[in-house]
Amino acid sequence: ETLSEVNFLRQRMNSVGEFAPADAFVLHPYGRFCNANRFAGEVDLFEALDDARKHYPIDDDRLVMRGFSMGGAACWQFATHHPGLWAAASPGAGFVEAFDFLKLARDPAPPPWYEQTLWRLYNSTDYAANLFNVPLVAYSGEKDGQKQAADFMARALADEGIDMVHIIGAGAGHKYTPEAKVEVDRRLDAIALVGRDPLPPRVVFTTYTLRYNRSNWVRLDGLAKHWEKARVEAELQAPHGGPALKTANVTALTLSVPPGRSPFDVRRPVKVRIDGVEVVAPKPKSDRSWTASFRKVDGRWTLAGPEDGTTLAKRHGLQGPIDDAFYDGFL
Repeated sequence: ETLSEVNFLRQRMNSVGEFAPADAFVLHPYGRFCNANRFAGEVDLFEALDDARKHYPIDDDRLVMRGFSMGGAACWQFATHHPGLWAAASPGAGFVEAFDFLKLARDPAPPPWYEQTLWRLYNSTDYAANLFNVPLVAYSGEKDGQKQAADFMARALADEGIDMVHIIGAGAGHKYTPEAKVEVDRRLDAIALVGRDPLPPRVVFTTYTLRYNRSNWVRLDGLAKHWEKARVEAELQAPHGGPALKTANVTALTLSVPPGRSPFDVRRPVKVRIDGVEVVAPKPKSDRSWTASFRKVDGRWTLAGPEDGTTLAKRHGLQGPIDDAFYDGFL
């Protein structure tokens, strides 16, 4: 790896990068080093975005995630693991899973089971369902070996009933073609014009860890078993008038609507149905915000009180494995 911080800054001072859309701020995260923004590199992106917000009028409903090659891998990761943040995502090339990308089928001694289990932290194929709430425009060069990433994601999305838009650079290897760039831009410009829906009527969310526990107005606070698939399908206004959710491997969750967005009658408690069980939740506040937490007790959903932090349980940011240490400062 030869890309130091100084070399990176020099590149950015002399090149605007592959894409420079009009009327937009373009943020290029360094990501610590060439690791596709994993671990500390993931934190870098969000710290850089927070800093940009302090200096520029960033529209949080028009954040578009893009990347190519190593950046494409990062783009797949952020789109699938943080689906509530983006107006759209456009990954090019990169990688989305460990086993086939690293050609481990050729290894006479496959990695141990516990290592393969932890691949679920970052395998984007395992989180493909989350793209239900993220408009996606993928790109691959026709002859690029890293086209494998988009092909794998297309299959994973097909399993969810989603047909993936996949722009192919005719005859190209590991690069964009001019024609493909125009088409990718055309589609992303149209999506950005509409912007992100800050309160989508339906949310589909899958995770394997409380490290990644939120999509839009749904937050998972407890899993029955970590590193196994947890899933929630949520409808904000079901026929009975309140939210309805179907869950799997989930033991606690919170629903949260920001100020000015609640569709519920401010004078009446909200009836929430989770896995067929109706729970009466608090009324919206006068500013039209609404928040309610729920917990599964003895197999039945009930309203949950505020967490005091003293209960010994896995929670977001403190759920393991030891990699938690690399998402925050050491001092």
